[in-house]
Amino acid sequence: MKIVRENLLEGVGDKYAYDRFYIPDEKIEFDEKYNISKIERDKLIRINERASIVKNPISLENFADNVRGLIDKHGNVYLSVRANCIHQTIIDSLVEQGFIKDVPNWMSRFPTEFITIQRQGQHILMGESNFLLKVPTAFFNKEIKDSYMPIINKAKEINPTLSILFKLHTWNV
Repeated sequence: MKIVRENLLEGVGDKYAYDRFYIPDEKIEFDEKYNISKIERDKLIRINERASIVKNPISLENFADNVRGLIDKHGNVYLSVRANCIHQTIIDSLVEQGFIKDVPNWMSRFPTEFITIQRQGQHILMGESNFLLKVPTAFFNKEIKDSYMPIINKAKEINPTLSILFKLHTWNV
């Protein structure tokens, strides 16, 4: 008897075990290593055993949708390869590795060191954790001009191939 495995689908249990408990699955591990190998290795920064980010990616082709990241005050874009970590995890790792400075309570302050971002389709938008973008005040337009826009403009200069918009991320539900 010959067993044919041409159309073998990944098992639901294997997928759940990988996503929930990080029990490695050979297919997922291979796909991730293959996708990461397409990205320039000198731009790859390891966040933890499951997550990596890329500094100043050329395109969004090898990135999952809705991945998170940030733009530092110098305009460098850091984007997670997969949608498997939150902004705080990325920030903590980049602070620990010396890429950015720590900003306590960053989500409720106007940015001085970085702004959080999130991929939506072919665009990079402001991350949903930019709390101040949701609560406009009388001085909001001046603060945007003085804090958000210089960071975004620097990012557009350094990363001309990416579509970086000053627009708050919204979930596609």
